[in-house]
Amino acid sequence: MNGKRDLRSDVSRTGAVLLGLVALGWLGTTATAADWPTLRGNPQRTGFVQTTLTPPFRLAWVRHFDGERLGTDMEPIVGDGAVFVATHQGQLYALEADTGLPRWRFTAGGPFLQSPAFANGRVVAPCADGHVYALDAHSGRLQWSFAGDRGGFSASPTIAGGRVFIGSRAGSFFALDLTSGRPGWRREIGVPFRQTAAFADGRVFVTGEDLRVRCFDAATGQVPWVSAQLAGQTARDYYPVIVKSAGRTYVIVRTNPVINMAQRMARDRHFLCQRIAVDDDDWRRVDTWIRSPRAEGNPELWREEQTAIARYEREYPNAQTFFTLEATTGKEAGTAPVLWTAGCQGVPAPPDVLPDGRLLTLYRTVYGHWSFGVAPLVALGILDLPQNHIRLLPFVGGVQPPWDTFWGTADESQNLVVANDLALIVHQDTLSAFDLRTHRLFPIRGERDTFGGFHNLPWALNEWHGPARGGVAVVGQRIFWLVGSRVLCLVAGEPSMTAEDKAVESAALPVHRGSNARSLSKHQVREALAAAVSEVLSRRWAPLFVEPGLAGRQFFFANNADLFEALARAYPHLPTSLQERVNLRLAEEWSQRPPYTKSAWLPLDQGARRESFGVPADLLTRAGNEQLPHPFGNLYAISLYARRCDEKAR
Repeated sequence: MNGKRDLRSDVSRTGAVLLGLVALGWLGTTATAADWPTLRGNPQRTGFVQTTLTPPFRLAWVRHFDGERLGTDMEPIVGDGAVFVATHQGQLYALEADTGLPRWRFTAGGPFLQSPAFANGRVVAPCADGHVYALDAHSGRLQWSFAGDRGGFSASPTIAGGRVFIGSRAGSFFALDLTSGRPGWRREIGVPFRQTAAFADGRVFVTGEDLRVRCFDAATGQVPWVSAQLAGQTARDYYPVIVKSAGRTYVIVRTNPVINMAQRMARDRHFLCQRIAVDDDDWRRVDTWIRSPRAEGNPELWREEQTAIARYEREYPNAQTFFTLEATTGKEAGTAPVLWTAGCQGVPAPPDVLPDGRLLTLYRTVYGHWSFGVAPLVALGILDLPQNHIRLLPFVGGVQPPWDTFWGTADESQNLVVANDLALIVHQDTLSAFDLRTHRLFPIRGERDTFGGFHNLPWALNEWHGPARGGVAVVGQRIFWLVGSRVLCLVAGEPSMTAEDKAVESAALPVHRGSNARSLSKHQVREALAAAVSEVLSRRWAPLFVEPGLAGRQFFFANNADLFEALARAYPHLPTSLQERVNLRLAEEWSQRPPYTKSAWLPLDQGARRESFGVPADLLTRAGNEQLPHPFGNLYAISLYARRCDEKAR
């Protein structure tokens, strides 16, 4: 097959284009070798760094934090010679990048749910306690804090042009001055933001939980466009990726499936296997195909398959989880032939952007020999957006990846970072590399069913391949990897050694404190409760649809006993006028759908939808869950209603 020769020429072209892009000033899309200040290395989230890494790799140091957990979507942030790590226990640590020795720690009033960001000697960390904190990177002293919404923050900040851009879980989007923390502008959107924003050309791009991508003018906060609603349930944990290719700028967004992950993978597998007349009901036939010479395919077969995939996604819109938008208008720019691959119903990691504007991505295909796991038909390739074509990347030797290099299964989350010609493949178990010039695939660190070669910490839950997988930070010859609630530092070009896993003694560190979590007064709590009850009473709501993946499809408030219980609990704390409305509503429910009968189970497709995302009509059925629990289970709600609302006569 001539794919290797073609790819070498492509990589050479990439290097030539890189020099031209540097001359044109498009340096914002690549990280320098001096720092890793934000997720994916830069505000465009390209995941490309200009440095050359050469094996072997030495494990220089390992650190964990006693009793503290790190999010699977987090990355180490590196700047000013330090590695900055935030924890779910509300601590932000600075470790010496060379040695792993701790500098300082900062304590907030709530969990940190994503990585901080670094700029101009400051570390900026949004917190679930509702504050954004800016710290001196050298000392850890608080420079300023901004009190945002009560819902707090679960995204990482985007820093560009002297401003900090961040969306809140309560539905606001902020632009803060990096020096003072004063707000430049604020926009109330009304849907939660759980995605980190991207920045390019004076604009900020971010996806809300309504799965609409919004473009903000970074200077004014004006909104030039809002995209159509994308398919899926969420775009959380990751970020849009900005791509410049053939004179146009694109925004790439990934979402997760709205149907169960097992069903999504099975349907996509069946579609792919049907085209090559392989019976996918028998895994042995699929495995035989994967190991056969026919699985290598050729450029013509690759293109035919990808044309069919794009057509399949247009015919079945909920199969699409990879979206390409025009940065100037927000209109969709074609349908990329990239099907879902991730873990735990999660959002897949977005692609990496090579200097010439092509994308390195994981995708599903019957071709290549990358498959290795229970959900096969996975490969690594380079996507050309203008051509809407993926060039399959072959690796040298064998009909499956070598052990501990690439886990070619569609149900485990992986991320990618590119250092010049070396693609780093980040998995829960292993860190490995694929050389884009020689096609050599080799392990760097870790082994199957571990966390980078270590067992799980007793206080940290098993990550189980999701719901997201952060990338690594590459700074000079060092790779910083956050896995299993540990931070690992590896050095390229030095003999392999094993470092001791050491705990950071937080009590011995200089500590700086942020604001305490804001508590509400009794009056504020009652006001918030009354507002929530008023919203519940304002209309008839449909049951809430959630597809968490492993647990299977679920509907909440699908039985009116849930409504009886919720309103009865709130009842004593409501003003008299609102209590009267509750009495009327529950009396009507008792008359029309008595909670002690089977009629308490509500139609799934009737009423106002509660979800921010779109739910396909064919999912609003009880297919597979026809056996409803006995109404006797509603006895507690009935009892609570009788006691709290003084309805014992019923």
